[in-house]
Amino acid sequence: MFCYWAEAKAARAWARMQNENIAALCATHPDRLVGLATLPMQDPGLAVEELRWVREQLGLRAVEIGTFPGNRDFDDPILFAFFEACTALDVAVFVHPAMPVAAGDRLARYDVREIAHYPLETTIAIAALIFGGVLERLPRLRIGFAHAGGTLPFLLGRFDHGWAVRTHLHETAPRPPAEYVRRLYVDSLTHSAATLRLVVETMAPGAVMMGSDYPLNMGAADPVGAVSVAGLDAMVEAGVLGGNAVSRYLSRSRQEDLDGDGDGSSSASRE
Repeated sequence: MFCYWAEAKAARAWARMQNENIAALCATHPDRLVGLATLPMQDPGLAVEELRWVREQLGLRAVEIGTFPGNRDFDDPILFAFFEACTALDVAVFVHPAMPVAAGDRLARYDVREIAHYPLETTIAIAALIFGGVLERLPRLRIGFAHAGGTLPFLLGRFDHGWAVRTHLHETAPRPPAEYVRRLYVDSLTHSAATLRLVVETMAPGAVMMGSDYPLNMGAADPVGAVSVAGLDAMVEAGVLGGNAVSRYLSRSRQEDLDGDGDGSSSASRE
């Protein structure tokens, strides 16, 4: 649904149609639904314009983007203005792997693209954020990743070791990767109780939220049950199943009321 392959203005029209319908749907159940916008990321300038429009006119407070939007990694200087605008407007970013370009025909066999490469694509995107200095320059950027952050929980030790021995990485990322990872959010979709426990242990408290990947067949048939059988602490489990998302949403709503002197608008939306 990203349509990053399309001409930019056509993609913006397609995004506008989706965003208006998402906002209308959420308005029917505002106590239960929160919408994420889509943007024409192949043209970052148009993407920022649409970002401001959906935030200020539709009230959408989050966007979903792919891992390689417009054939650009997240540390591409052209994308920085987009992440900067998300921070200024207090818009959360959710990242889902889009069609990867690496490995070519090797991904077509055995459904390897969905089974293995999508998680790797997500990990590459996280690496670009960290080692490319985006998180260092934008510490207030709120960004989360599908599929439990891909292979990140398994590779974080390798990230930290690589950072320690390849000291040129300190130029853009002056702190160990684990410190930046504590700022990220991920969902719970792992298809493995043991893996989910590792994810919860790796991320910051409250940073893991339930994921379903609905309606794709690579998603969880019973996402609540998949969390419940993982053997998590009761309070941690309750957070993953909804408490983490609700607490962050409500805290942002309260902050908006304060910033807007009680009228529900934020200082960012009035810029």
